[in-house]
Amino acid sequence: MGACDSKPAPKPKPKGPKKELTFGKDPNLNIADFMLKEAKGETLVRTDLKGQQFLIEDSSDCNVYLLDKLAALTVDSIKNCVVVTGPVEGSAFLRDCENCTFVVAAGQIRTRDCKNCKVFLFSGTEPVIEASKGMEIGCYGLQYFEIANHFEKAGMSVFNNKWSEVFDFTPAEGCTSKNSSNWKAMDMATRNHEEFMKALVEKEPTVAESVGLGSGGVVPITHGRGKACSEDAEGSCLLLIAAPSSDFGRVLTKLLEWEKKMEKEALLVRSRKVALTKEQSTLCFGREADKKKKSTLIKECSQVKGEILALEFNVLGSSGADSVKEILKEEALSWIAEGEVAVDQSKNLFSVWKEDQ
Repeated sequence: MGACDSKPAPKPKPKGPKKELTFGKDPNLNIADFMLKEAKGETLVRTDLKGQQFLIEDSSDCNVYLLDKLAALTVDSIKNCVVVTGPVEGSAFLRDCENCTFVVAAGQIRTRDCKNCKVFLFSGTEPVIEASKGMEIGCYGLQYFEIANHFEKAGMSVFNNKWSEVFDFTPAEGCTSKNSSNWKAMDMATRNHEEFMKALVEKEPTVAESVGLGSGGVVPITHGRGKACSEDAEGSCLLLIAAPSSDFGRVLTKLLEWEKKMEKEALLVRSRKVALTKEQSTLCFGREADKKKKSTLIKECSQVKGEILALEFNVLGSSGADSVKEILKEEALSWIAEGEVAVDQSKNLFSVWKEDQ
């Protein structure tokens, strides 16, 4: 009787992928191997961080190269240092830093009580500064041997860099976050990221050769929100590429080659790579001026399954906006094996679903 009423043993649940243990939980890792503390005048190069978090604190006049995928980065109380990192999958916290230069890629970044620092930045979300002054922020432009692999492992799209979309929690009196005097965007047209990396390579030639350190890399150099035209200005141009995901590696390679060549005709302001539903495409790209007529852009987007890459340009060319737009479209068509390319003036994509992209 009891045997008949007994329930069958539950089936074992399938095991998911094994998560990486942080150094606080993995007995095989020593916490001291993942921090730099109370250092002065040291050069540290690490390419074996095993996806762990890293801590830098109470140090001065140091050069720190963390060229691997990291779980998180925390920097506290440093002066006159250079900190260069690969992709930080989670958060990067910079606190009480003074006269430092950072080359950092992170899912999100926050600074607090920082003074006179330069940050060459990749941020997957809007960067946040708090109680910080004299901050200069520009686009991340780093190259080392494994950088593409590390971005992929971190699950970070190189197209989704929001470095210029800074939110200031503590703007000066009379200012807002949008016109904050606590930070300014670097003029990326001056190629200052290249000059900085060139100086680093000359200063540390042995380090540079061993890890392939240099400028360029896999992140498109965007000129930032401050270089954007008004929403429907003639010089505003949104290049949309709808293609299978397998094509985007080639698109990236060609874009990196091409954006330097075209910078006198069109500045790449921002980029996004995202999967949109048909309804989202309509919301982003529907033409308010003619609601009865379906936008050709929406039609082209809906015909291709896969992700959509949006590239916002500020057209500068003396040949005229229409001519440059045609050049952009023809060039982009040569980058993909299949799919669609279209040009539109609306930039609503960059103000809708901020954190989803």
